[in-house]
Amino acid sequence: MNGVIAKRSNYLSILLLSAAISIAVTEYVSYVPPRVGVEDFGEEDVLAGEDEVIEKVQRDESATKSTDGRVAIAPELEQEAALAQEKEEPKVAEQKAKAFPASGQLAIKINKGGTLSTELTKLGFNKTDVHKATSALAKAYDLRNIKVGQEVVVNGSEDPTGELKLTSLEIAQNYRHKIVVTRKKNGFSAAKVEMPIKKVIRTVSGKLLPSEPAQSLKRCGMKAAISRETLRGLSNILLGRQSRQPLEFEVLYRDLYDEKGNCVGNPELLYISALVEGKIKRIYNYKVGEKNEYIDANGLVLNQANSGRAQLIPPLSAMHITSHYGVRRHPISGRYKRHTGIDLSARVGTPVKAASAGVVQKANMWSGYGRYVRIRHTPRISTAYGHLSRIVVRPGQQVSQGQIIGYTGASGYTSGPHLHYEVLRDGTQINPLTTIKREPYRLTGKALIEFNQFKKEINLQLVGLHPAGPKKQEAKI
Repeated sequence: MNGVIAKRSNYLSILLLSAAISIAVTEYVSYVPPRVGVEDFGEEDVLAGEDEVIEKVQRDESATKSTDGRVAIAPELEQEAALAQEKEEPKVAEQKAKAFPASGQLAIKINKGGTLSTELTKLGFNKTDVHKATSALAKAYDLRNIKVGQEVVVNGSEDPTGELKLTSLEIAQNYRHKIVVTRKKNGFSAAKVEMPIKKVIRTVSGKLLPSEPAQSLKRCGMKAAISRETLRGLSNILLGRQSRQPLEFEVLYRDLYDEKGNCVGNPELLYISALVEGKIKRIYNYKVGEKNEYIDANGLVLNQANSGRAQLIPPLSAMHITSHYGVRRHPISGRYKRHTGIDLSARVGTPVKAASAGVVQKANMWSGYGRYVRIRHTPRISTAYGHLSRIVVRPGQQVSQGQIIGYTGASGYTSGPHLHYEVLRDGTQINPLTTIKREPYRLTGKALIEFNQFKKEINLQLVGLHPAGPKKQEAKI
């Protein structure tokens, strides 16, 4: 029974499979795709279409490959890249020209945080040349003195290979000199070169009011810088004289200008004259050795203004010191006490001379000093004379250097006749021996000849620039 059922199932399966195959074959045979015939378009059109397709394929292939087989850039991209390159090349050339001009010279400034070496390297100079050049400069100029914003003139040129070569550089040491570093066969060398300076002579005259000296000089047209020096020079002429009357003066000085027309440095005072007690006093500012000195018309050096103190002559013709300045044992009390001056041995009635010109402040009996005289020479310096037998000056009187003011004696608290001599600075006694000028310093020999030539030139300038009233005049030399 089971065998009969199995046979029927197999038979049914075979029938179903045969039916499915038959259906598939029938559908394949019955479907015929539509065909376009040659008769619809013509044979020539069909052949032309095939040629266009082949040509397009070949054109596309050649567009994607270069002649050497590498992938090529599309024509549109290649054109854009070429335009960009054309725009970039002028910018690079412009930057290079700006960095160092074709003229071969460029003025650079040291930037904050930079050095001369770094600035030169930025320009494209060889580092070895930069090192050699700055090393040569350091021998003549302290590189630590180079300030931010300071100008350095650089000269350079290109060699045949196109490399930028440093030929020289210049840096100002001051308004009078500059340091020039130049290329030599074996490296670089530095030299100090004097810069061209134009000098303009000016003269100012007028009246100086003792109550307002600086303001009165300003009203006469004088610059503040030369005004201060003028007051120092006038102190050499007045030498402590005090007056409430206006002082007539004349000043000759010169301004300095660089190549660009800028006023440089401080004005240089050359000459001062003043009408003092009916006489014209003249002094010249002249260089003696390493510094300038005020010198009168006879060659006598008056360096009070430069030293800041009066130059004092000895009060007695013969200087025999019996007691020095400082702590000592008092000859009468026997106690150790500070001696505020020096004692000079002299017979009674020996003339006592003023150590320098000035104004008498005291001339009377005063404590243990006995008959006492004090003279004010400058706003800071005064001298005092004690134990005099007689006084021949009065308070407020103006005295000249070397003028007799009294005579030695033994008045006051003393053990015998002598002169007690003091020098006071700002009201405090100092050692008189440090201020005494034993012999007036006068120019002689070659120094005097050169000074007289300078004086002659100044006097010629005064003749050519004689002012009419308190007006400022000038001349160029």
